Amino acid sequence: MELINTYYRNVCEVINDIPTDKVATLCSLIEHSELFEKKIFILGNGGSNSIATHFATDLTKINNDYGRKFKIFCLGQNTSLSTALSNDYGYENSFALELQSLASPGDLLLIISSSGESLNVLNSLNYSKSASIKTFAMIGFLNSTCEKHVQDFLNLNLPNGSYQFSEDVHSIILHSIINYLTDKFDS
Repeated sequence: MELINTYYRNVCEVINDIPTDKVATLCSLIEHSELFEKKIFILGNGGSNSIATHFATDLTKINNDYGRKFKIFCLGQNTSLSTALSNDYGYENSFALELQSLASPGDLLLIISSSGESLNVLNSLNYSKSASIKTFAMIGFLNSTCEKHVQDFLNLNLPNGSYQFSEDVHSIILHSIINYLTDKFDS
């Protein structure tokens, strides 16, 4: 049990160090996207893909529960498209190609990534820059390459390999944003 208790304590330490100003920035970007009818694209690999899907689901549910108009797309969810793009053009281009077919200038790309080093993530950022898509990344690990290519980011600054902490805290941050939005819409 001590290992479990230690894990919980460590997660709490990471939570206490969340840069809340960056969470506020992301909230503003999301609200701006809805207000100006811009699309929000969310992506991640592996566990971060599950987190991205969960956040997209929660935002879509807000549409249904509160009559909002978030336009949400979670990249990589259409397995037929994702595997076709990966097979024909390389996995490293799959997210960028999805963006190319769906995104417009002023849309928002939210990246969820522990490492911020995956080529498909970095290539989506390169495309976004060329297409005037706003970018924000939630990153887990220190010294991420993604930081150098994204317009704004929130980095937990964890040691490389701390996937569980990164994924747990990214989920908590996104749930806090959903809580913020639903409280605002309840008012």
